Amino acid sequence: MTSDLWEVRTLPDGLALELRGGDKPGLVLVQGSDRVIVELAHVKTVIAAMGDAAEDLAAVLAAGGVYHA
Repeated sequence: MTSDLWEVRTLPDGLALELRGGDKPGLVLVQGSDRVIVELAHVKTVIAAMGDAAEDLAAVLAAGGVYHA
């Protein structure tokens, strides 16, 4: 399997977002030595789920709820 790096975006808190090509293109979230790899076929689903979670969290915080990490 080959993995060609297309682009890297640096995000806050030492998080990096890598877009990779090759045999199995995908999205890689990197923080330190930790890596989360999402194959291209599943990227849209993961992004939609993250958007939904952020929306839910914003609604809880706006209503005066307490968020526990």
